[in-house]
Amino acid sequence: MRLPGWRALALLMGSSAGAAERAQFLFSLSGVPVGVVTLEADEARGLYRYTSTQTFTRGAAVSKRTRSESFPLRADATVGPSGRVLESLWLWRGPWRPGCVDAESELDHRVARLCVTSVTRERIEGTINDERFFGRVAGARLVAVDLGQARFERVAEVAHLPPPVDLFGSGWPIAGPEQGELFASDGHRRRVPEPSTPPLRAWPDVKTAQALASKVHRALEPTGQTCLEFARRFVADAKSAGQEAVIVHGLWADPGASRALPHAWVRLRTGAEVVDLDPTLMIPVRATTHLPLAIAGHGDPGRAWLALLSGAWQIRRSP
Repeated sequence: MRLPGWRALALLMGSSAGAAERAQFLFSLSGVPVGVVTLEADEARGLYRYTSTQTFTRGAAVSKRTRSESFPLRADATVGPSGRVLESLWLWRGPWRPGCVDAESELDHRVARLCVTSVTRERIEGTINDERFFGRVAGARLVAVDLGQARFERVAEVAHLPPPVDLFGSGWPIAGPEQGELFASDGHRRRVPEPSTPPLRAWPDVKTAQALASKVHRALEPTGQTCLEFARRFVADAKSAGQEAVIVHGLWADPGASRALPHAWVRLRTGAEVVDLDPTLMIPVRATTHLPLAIAGHGDPGRAWLALLSGAWQIRRSP
């Protein structure tokens, strides 16, 4: 049975060499953090452990969900007498050569066909069940993988992950006064800089962009699509018209609200002016209602969400 591409990708982790290694990776899907994967390889004990921790949930289920499996640590990365390789261990340690292998997943033991088509000192490319993946390599270890909307990237050790929050139902609490601009702060209450805007080809005028936002809203509003789909449609339609825009991942809150919810909108340029539009809600994007955390393709939204989920960042309103 073939794994969907992103499920197979969820097992492609790695860390740096050493007698005993430990590394954590964040798995994001469409910019939303799905889980944190911890890899531990103990050469002295001949033991390899794969642990996956869920970072958010939907609805009422809020219990922390962690799954873990241990395997004998073998130099050839094989598991059992079948000759199959263990997915994460094989992709982590290499050596990567053009060709294909059958790989067994750590948690559900399904088999995926992994093929390497290109290898350099900094990149590895290939397919997972015929879907293209692109990996970033450093120090003879796989440290990041992208496949479609799925992304894995090594992150700093997370000391504590709370039970999964209802990310889209409850959001995050907002500290400070009821009114004021939204901002993120670190553990020392220092303001976290907002993401910078990349170079973009300027639109002829803001009315053209606003008209496109209205068109996208009318097309998708009856379908029940997510805000991310609204933003993607805007960017795609803009590109078809010869214009540029980027997706902004962030938080939205009504003025005076005590909690902020995940949201996505778009950003573009008109001359020297940067303009944000919300094709989902069709309301003005203001600092009192919208807080940008990352820009797709020019940062890592998953890292921002992880900072919030782990408690490293808090959401506040300025006095």
